[in-house]
Amino acid sequence: MRLIFANRATSLRPSRKSLRRKNRHIGLGDSDGAMIRKCCGRDARLKKFTLEKRLLSYLPPKLNLSIQYFLKLGKWPNLTTPKTFNEKVQYRKLYDRNILLGPYADKYLVKDYVAAKIGAEHVIPTLWSGKTLPALEERNWPKPFVLKANHMSGTNIFIWEDDEPDWPVIERSAAQWMASRYRPHLLETHYDLIDRQLLVEPLIGHGEPLQDYKFHVFNGKVEFILMYTGRGRDLRAQMLNRDWQPMDCRYYRDVPDDFPERFLFRTRGSLRVSRDAFVWRGHFHARIRFLPFRAGNL
Repeated sequence: MRLIFANRATSLRPSRKSLRRKNRHIGLGDSDGAMIRKCCGRDARLKKFTLEKRLLSYLPPKLNLSIQYFLKLGKWPNLTTPKTFNEKVQYRKLYDRNILLGPYADKYLVKDYVAAKIGAEHVIPTLWSGKTLPALEERNWPKPFVLKANHMSGTNIFIWEDDEPDWPVIERSAAQWMASRYRPHLLETHYDLIDRQLLVEPLIGHGEPLQDYKFHVFNGKVEFILMYTGRGRDLRAQMLNRDWQPMDCRYYRDVPDDFPERFLFRTRGSLRVSRDAFVWRGHFHARIRFLPFRAGNL
């Protein structure tokens, strides 16, 4: 299987150094890695929501995605009979209108689905949710906690144990989230199906950044895992194969200092969650996220 990925992650206020790191991509294949590293400086202008991005969102969808693909990977995609994983992802953006993708991407609604599949004990609880932040005297959530939007990625504000929240800044950020679509130039239209909300969750792990695992499941089989460490502080990432060995590729962050042992029950759980979630034309792919803590328990 030939897999090619390009970074799509952002933070609320990325530094110049982090933006330079985010211009890197990974390639999973004997020849793709060198090609992607060669091309990884070509799309620097697309890393912020610039005029170019706004113009892309007004182009015909197929032309829009083809241009972005070329800027990312240095070649034009085959969007008629896609062969690579990345081409198939773009193809689904054009033609897959499964209305269930909205609830599955909704950070609030998906909790009920996951709880029904593998148990509520594996779901991070919601301390509060709503369209606007409550009155100041009602924001007495126990620290540490995180405020996020349910219809976006990278829209998180972490409040740690010793932090004093800057509520005017937080309120402006939250209002901007609620007024914004999620990167319309990417044509991930299932995010538009989500009823926008803010939610507050406890930061699990006793105030320490957790290791964050994203299992990529293809046709019922975990092919690789993306591991994050230091989320909210010193974010790092590493691709691991199904045997939990580091893969010879570079994601858009520096690699962690150590690697975990395998977690077989998480793999089984990810299969149960994904099997009926992303079936399309006889095949399915899902990215399932787990946050283990306290001696390997979720």
